[in-house]
Amino acid sequence: MKRVKIIDYAPLPNDPVVVDGVEFVPLRTRRALEQEAEEMQNCLREYWTSVRAGASRMFGMRADGTRATVELSRHGGRWRIGEIEAAANNKQVPMAFLEAAMAFVRVHNEVIKDYKPDDTCHDASATIREGRQ
Repeated sequence: MKRVKIIDYAPLPNDPVVVDGVEFVPLRTRRALEQEAEEMQNCLREYWTSVRAGASRMFGMRADGTRATVELSRHGGRWRIGEIEAAANNKQVPMAFLEAAMAFVRVHNEVIKDYKPDDTCHDASATIREGRQ
């Protein structure tokens, strides 16, 4: 039986979280990336090496039947939006998705400042649910 490699995204969420009505689903396995790539008709499967190395984190975004995929890339210990695209690598995504992605990154970068390896990422999720700072 082949072992499935599951990437720990902490201090980013390891479980789905909703920001401003948009659900962010962490894509933490090669199979999850492949499935998202197939459903979204994009090149997402090519990011596995970067995800495995910790340089990128990929999230499926979903709201009201609309979908997109966002790549967060690490720069100087902080996360930034690398790419955000709709199906077929279309860069035209709803403004609500862009705003939610920016809020998601902003909140998690604040949490990272105080992150210790034994912390869980639930603190950031709670911050989002309670209404960002």
